[in-house]
Amino acid sequence: MRINEMVSSIINNSNISNDSDNIESSSINNLKNLSSNLTIVKNYSDFGSDIDKMIFANNNLGSYIDSLQNIKTDYTNPVTGEKEDSSQTIDSLQAGRLKSEISKYVKNYNSTLDSANGLNNSDISKELKSVTISDNLKNIGIKKNTDGTLSFDEAAYDATVKADSTELSEMKNTLTDLEKVYTTTASSISSVNDEIDKVYDNAKTQISDIQTNFNDSQRQILTDAMKSLFNTSTANNFLTSLGIGRNLNELL
Repeated sequence: MRINEMVSSIINNSNISNDSDNIESSSINNLKNLSSNLTIVKNYSDFGSDIDKMIFANNNLGSYIDSLQNIKTDYTNPVTGEKEDSSQTIDSLQAGRLKSEISKYVKNYNSTLDSANGLNNSDISKELKSVTISDNLKNIGIKKNTDGTLSFDEAAYDATVKADSTELSEMKNTLTDLEKVYTTTASSISSVNDEIDKVYDNAKTQISDIQTNFNDSQRQILTDAMKSLFNTSTANNFLTSLGIGRNLNELL
């Protein structure tokens, strides 16, 4: 039995109804508050999973951009001693890899933004939408929609980034703008994770406060209901050992 199902069972159980000597109306409200706080933790736990995927996709994009930027595109003319453009082009593997990393970034960005919108937390949604798309990025098919999501037109990318034709030096500004997307996203994710931690801390405080509102008899009722789920001797132990973390899907 999941926690929220268990809490609902306790609330609806005639043995601990409002008329029971074991638990009173205020304690029913405490159980409801417990259920509410655990639901909040679960929702942010699910969102945290999307954030982890976003981090992975963003890091991969940033890493590959860095590798392309590190390719030397000039050389020293042995006669004049001046630096000249080597006219090195992006090859098919490089063009295909960059397209793939952009595509995965956009997919995870949109998924994370959609998940954030479900939290009804305007600060988090606003933070994620801080990514800006330059004209250079629009030219390779990346666009920002009115709802804040991104779109990636791979045909437009292929028309602009042509293997064995497009010179890497011509892509310098585009790669710089992609790097800005990476750094902005990394900064946004850091701020979002701080916000998630605040939610967890608040939920942990709320749960601890709820715990103090149960007397010994009521704690025993809660303990008995949890025995099939936790190996704890008291509800007090359960609540204080509850890890407000991001992997509570099996509990809620």
